[in-house]
Amino acid sequence: MKIREFNKDTDYKDAVRWWNAWGFPPLETHVLPSTGYIVEGEYKVAAGWVYKTIDTPMGWLEWIVSNKDLSKEIRGEGLDLLLEHVTKEASEEGLVLFTSINNKSLGKRLEKYGFNKTDTSMANYIRGI
Repeated sequence: MKIREFNKDTDYKDAVRWWNAWGFPPLETHVLPSTGYIVEGEYKVAAGWVYKTIDTPMGWLEWIVSNKDLSKEIRGEGLDLLLEHVTKEASEEGLVLFTSINNKSLGKRLEKYGFNKTDTSMANYIRGI
């Protein structure tokens, strides 16, 4: 498997299909940052995006999604590659990464890559324009 930059023209439809498969409403392309990544092997496996703040060393890792049609093992490998890449890149740039999730297995995976669990009784809200 390899990781590359997410291409909104060729990868977006896959991300939409994956979000729908997992019961998550798709985001529109204009809210996705240019720092998006896709993991692929024989098939596209997973994707995620890092929003970088302008005036602080903070990054927000979000909208992590995988191809539900693939086996749990392949998805796991893809997510590992994604997290390995974004954490290495964040370290090189001196960024602190933040993310919010509601998936225990992804949480364990994040902890493996040095993330610490913080708030556990939070609700996330988003407002469209």
